Parts: sequence; C-alpha cells; structure tokens
Amino acid sequence: QLQAVPVAGGQKAFVAPGGRGGREGAQQVVGLPALAAHHHKAQFGQQLFQNRHLLDQVIGHTVAGGLVALVGLVAEGRRTQVPRNGNGVRLVRRQQIQQETGGRLDYMIACVGGGSNAIGTFYEFKDDAQIKKFGVEAAGRGPAIGDNAQTLSNPDSRPGVLHGAYSYLAQDEDGQVIEVYSISAGLDYPGVGPEHSMFHEQGVVEYVGINDKEALDAFQLLCRTEGIIPAVESSHALAYLEKLMPSTKPEEVVVVTLSGRGDKDVQQVAKVLGEEI
Repeated sequence: QLQAVPVAGGQKAFVAPGGRGGREGAQQVVGLPALAAHHHKAQFGQQLFQNRHLLDQVIGHTVAGGLVALVGLVAEGRRTQVPRNGNGVRLVRRQQIQQETGGRLDYMIACVGGGSNAIGTFYEFKDDAQIKKFGVEAAGRGPAIGDNAQTLSNPDSRPGVLHGAYSYLAQDEDGQVIEVYSISAGLDYPGVGPEHSMFHEQGVVEYVGINDKEALDAFQLLCRTEGIIPAVESSHALAYLEKLMPSTKPEEVVVVTLSGRGDKDVQQVAKVLGEEI
C-alpha cells in the first residue's frame, strides 16, 4: 500500500524490499512497475524491509510501513501516526463488537513484529483492564540466539536504540543488535515499536511466543475450515488462539486480528511443507 502513496501524489517512489525479507514479498515487488515505482533490494545487514530505506543515504522522504520511525513514535502514551491512521478501523471494530456481542469483549490477540497492526488492535482498548490482550511474537525455530524474533516475550531483551527509536531490542552484551529469525518476514525484526514497550512495562498487554510449526499449523487450519488464506504473520496470532481457547468460557468473546492475506506467503509455505506449485 505504501508504494502507492507517492505515486498518487505525483512523486517518484523508491521501494526498498530486503534481499532476504523480500522472499515473502515477491508478489508486491512484481506489482511495483504497474505503480511506476522502483525497487532496490537491501544487500547488507539483515537484508530486511526496514534496513534499506532507513540506512541508505537517500535525499527525500522516508515512509516506514510499521510502528518504527525516526520521529513521532515515543513511549509517552500519546496518539502517534499508526493509532491515528487506524482510527476508522478501531471505530468499526467497536461497532461490530457492540452489534455482535452487545459490547462484550474478553480477549484480544494480534501478532507483533514492529507492531503496527497490534497497536491498532489494542490502542482503543488500552484502558479496558478487563480485556486481556496478547501480543504474539515469533518464537521461530527455538529459544537459541538467532533462532527467533522474540523481543518483549524474551526475558533477556533490554531497551536500546534502533532506527531512531528507544525500545526493547534483541542485543548482545555490547549493545549490538542481534540477527533474528522468523518464517515470517513481517515478524523478522529485532526490535518493537516503543508503544509496545510501554504496554509491556505497564502490564497492559501480555507478550507471548509462537514457533514456526505452530504458525504453519494455524495457517493450514484456517485455510481448511474457513477458506481464508491468512498471512503467516497473522497465523502466529491464530496459533495462540488455539492455545488460549481451553482456558476460556463458552460465553466469552475473543477477537483475533488477521493483519493480512496470505497470497504473498503461499510459495514460501508450500516450499516449507515440501509442496510444489
């Protein structure tokens, strides 16, 4: 969506998918020429979506597609870019909850990488202490360093500065950012938006981890039962739903945010599952 913004305004657009992160974004990259946008893959660092446009020396305006930015996203409880822009979505969610359940809501679940979709999910309800909120991070292949992308659900993470924001990071003893991993490029990020760090410290949201296998199982389950192909990012939230359900009561209401479609992930999932398409 972001690549369409400057084009609509008559400006040149340079989109920077990561060389490695772009593995799941091939369909978006293929569509760039139709939007008269140019793309340049990052070939240094972690080679993720966030790296290129924040680290290259580019004269112009930079737009980050997440809850990370050089300015404006600070942990002071203020409304920031993402919550403001998601206002319409939040109002619709409240209206739907009112219509469907009479206003009852007990649990909310959303996946967290940089954290934009999750902050849009939780922000409107941050003061509703009776609603239990879960931010789901990528537990990847396991607990070893470099095998997951857990930040707030990792007790060894501590605050630091990345991409101009002070927040919790996966870092070594010298403060160097650690390379992280997730099957989902959207969750493969060593930091998290500072508002999530605030919610973590205040106990507003509980942050948990879901590994690759659990996410893939949830991806396939939703495809089979609902005919919906979810993003692999969203599949992490769905997987935690399955863990949560045994502890819920029949009358309780759970909202899970499907943050994106899985069209971009089909080839990646098929490869991991050993299927040819």
